[in-house]
Amino acid sequence: MTVRKLRIVTQVLFFLFFLYLFWITSEISGRLIPVDLFLRADPLLAVTGIIAARAIIPAMFISVVVIIATLLLGRVFCGWVCPMGTTLDLTSRIGNTANRYKLNKTHHLKYYLLIGFLVASILGFQLVYHLDPISLITRTFTVVILPILVKSFNFIFNLLFNIKPLQIPLLQIQSSMVDSLLPLEPYFFQSAFVLGLIFTIIIGFELYSRRTFCQSVCPLGALLGLLCKPQILTRKVDEDGCTMCAQCQDVCKTNAIPDDYHETELRECIQCFNCVDTCPENVITINFTGAAQQHKTDFTRRKLVFAGAGGIAGAAFTGISFIRPDESSKLIRPPGTVSEKEFVERCVRCYQCIRACATSGNFLQPSLLEGGWESLLSPYGVAATGYCEFNCTLCTEVCPTDAIKELDMETKHKTIIGLAFFDKNRCLPYKDGTPCIVCEEHCPTPEKAIQFNEEEYTYPDGSSRVIKVPYVVENLCIGCGICEYKCPVEGAPGIYVTNQTERSYNTGLYGYP
Repeated sequence: MTVRKLRIVTQVLFFLFFLYLFWITSEISGRLIPVDLFLRADPLLAVTGIIAARAIIPAMFISVVVIIATLLLGRVFCGWVCPMGTTLDLTSRIGNTANRYKLNKTHHLKYYLLIGFLVASILGFQLVYHLDPISLITRTFTVVILPILVKSFNFIFNLLFNIKPLQIPLLQIQSSMVDSLLPLEPYFFQSAFVLGLIFTIIIGFELYSRRTFCQSVCPLGALLGLLCKPQILTRKVDEDGCTMCAQCQDVCKTNAIPDDYHETELRECIQCFNCVDTCPENVITINFTGAAQQHKTDFTRRKLVFAGAGGIAGAAFTGISFIRPDESSKLIRPPGTVSEKEFVERCVRCYQCIRACATSGNFLQPSLLEGGWESLLSPYGVAATGYCEFNCTLCTEVCPTDAIKELDMETKHKTIIGLAFFDKNRCLPYKDGTPCIVCEEHCPTPEKAIQFNEEEYTYPDGSSRVIKVPYVVENLCIGCGICEYKCPVEGAPGIYVTNQTERSYNTGLYGYP
């Protein structure tokens, strides 16, 4: 087996491992392997997260392994491990994509983007999630790919269920997969179209020219490219035997081979070994011996300054909200979150928490501009589409940056994420005297947070009767949202949840340490 084939096998295995971790994210606790392992191993998320939050994030220390490997071997993570890179390679293989454009002149772009993201992090704004490949691929699978798969499977199951001999086996399959691929409730995410469009654009460029995202845009690739200068695994060419046929340049995924085919831009080489396998004269080697001819692309000082200025501008624009700052408090955050300011600084929008929550009815959703630009795409609770399951702590166990702290079940039961209010113009007992106790029936707290007063209601025809009128006991309500989700009123519900009494993890209240 050639090294190139070994690389392909390794890519497939790591990609299947990524899918496995993604698959089990919504399953029960007690996992031996953290489901956010790929996110923890991302050096870019580690660096920007630590800088933006001004705090050490122990869970991200595993990224040191990737850094050491890059220092010694070059960008092997990009060529052998990265799930985004593997997805693009699969797309290229299916679409039979060729290198239609030599993107050498756009290699600089990702380095300037990296500088901009780092400057924004120094100013306290986490912006790298927009383009970081691990965060991007994880949230795309959560919000776009998985819902499409679920709808497809449900459609096929509904068709096959009409065949009577298959009904019992299908029910058994559905029962075994209800928490993963076939949930009882379909997935619904309000920003799926926007995120799907971004991913579609990336795939579209890949179908036109190979690894366009990796070559020109990926900030993680830029960071690893800057770290790989000491690498000892390098490409060498026997100049006497080289016929200058250019086949190595044609198959190079990242255009790391300039027109002088003996040189290599080491910052761009991802150790794919395509050039070694393709060379008809067998004069190319990638090993630890001998000196490589390195091609160096210089960065202009002016563009570096512009990149830094761009990071400052991005941070400034992000901090300007299109709504009044106090209105951003309407966002209901997951249980266990740190303070709002620290949360948006730490959160990398990977949507591990959303993936873990999806089985309870899509309570956690990606925000758009509900909390302003600074909170763009951050997860928040929407009781209209789901509720926070009282006996579930999964979302608190899968955050790679500690934006959401892990909670035990006892603490989770005491955690307040919001407060319910009755809309007396919508609630049936208040509005038209119709008896209704649905909200109280579903309230999960041991001592019901929704209780009743008996009041006499006079109807339009002059008759009257004593009915139960609900009210919220503020010191018992945790804001889980099940009352709003289950409210039978058509249209806007008769009860709604805000985060008025929310307590963040570091307040020291409501069971938090």
